[in-house]
Amino acid sequence: MAAVANPPPDGPPGTTILIQGAPGAGKTALLAHLRRRVEQDAEAGTLLCGSAPGDDEASGLYGELASLLIDAPPPTRRGVSRRETRIEAGVPAVARGGITTLQEKVPPTFRAAREIARDQRGGWSPKRRVVFFIDEVQTLKPAGAIARLLLDLHTQAELPVLLVCAGLGSSQSALSAAELSRIGSVIDLGALEGDEALDCAVRSISDVVQRGVTGSNATIKLWAEALAEASDNWPRHLQVYLHAAWSELLGQDHPNLDRADMDAVLSNGHERRATYYEARLNASQTPIAVSLALHRRLTDGAVLRREAALEVIDAAVEALPSATRARWIDRFHGNSEHCLDALLRAGVVSLDAMNHCASPIPSFSTHILDAAESTS
Repeated sequence: MAAVANPPPDGPPGTTILIQGAPGAGKTALLAHLRRRVEQDAEAGTLLCGSAPGDDEASGLYGELASLLIDAPPPTRRGVSRRETRIEAGVPAVARGGITTLQEKVPPTFRAAREIARDQRGGWSPKRRVVFFIDEVQTLKPAGAIARLLLDLHTQAELPVLLVCAGLGSSQSALSAAELSRIGSVIDLGALEGDEALDCAVRSISDVVQRGVTGSNATIKLWAEALAEASDNWPRHLQVYLHAAWSELLGQDHPNLDRADMDAVLSNGHERRATYYEARLNASQTPIAVSLALHRRLTDGAVLRREAALEVIDAAVEALPSATRARWIDRFHGNSEHCLDALLRAGVVSLDAMNHCASPIPSFSTHILDAAESTS
């Protein structure tokens, strides 16, 4: 927020902030909160990408940026000059020639920040900051058009653009691979500390009690303790269990915490958390046996450097049934590096600053071990 409040000439012309952390650490929620805060400032514009966009969207994003900075028409109205021919009907029209040709100038598609800066149509103020939010930047393709767009905005000194990127723990490496190494600030998100999960749960439950749900202070504390403990102090898990509680209360004619079934709420929360983990595993497109092999080593307390993790993947792939191994080879071209990168992008494993492989969330390892046991 300080960077938003200090655009040029008082602040730097181009600033990049990276928010990174494991799945469910609160990155996307923080981006949404920041955007709401920034949108209250009439001097700033915001542009939000829910995930790193496809390369074919690069030109359109420049257009969105231009529309915020210089009041250019939205991207849907841009293109090359268009010529239209109209044939008029009736005797008077025929007497005049009957055919009229019109040419309409349609603003060009912007392809670089300097083109936007050169276009003075809207008389944009250099004091107006635009905040460009991009989520899931760990999926950024280093040589792609979107990476070049970010590099352009990251290095140019003409437009007051603030880039706020969010992604998994591998995001800084992905940005560095795209030559986006001048990061002004890196914010690492992780588990809640101490009694933070309990405090969050108490505040959330107290809020719904104030809005019409019946519940005493003792009941609020009892529920908060149970939900915070189930969350393992992980932000998204706490959200999942709170949502399970709200679903239980919404099923009552007169919502009352004392009459709510805590066991049912916890069971519902467990199922929601498991669904989230399964989505992460599916996103990696990697056989569960490979993830299991890595997490078994991690839960044994082994120090697993990247090179050792690749060896674990190779050994796990060799043990796969032939049909599954063939699909793995087809998917990753037989390259365990590509497989590990996919696991990192999906948040199934992470790498720390020492290049050691780790489990991003302890309960994720438990889920993988339990899932493998139930299918064996």
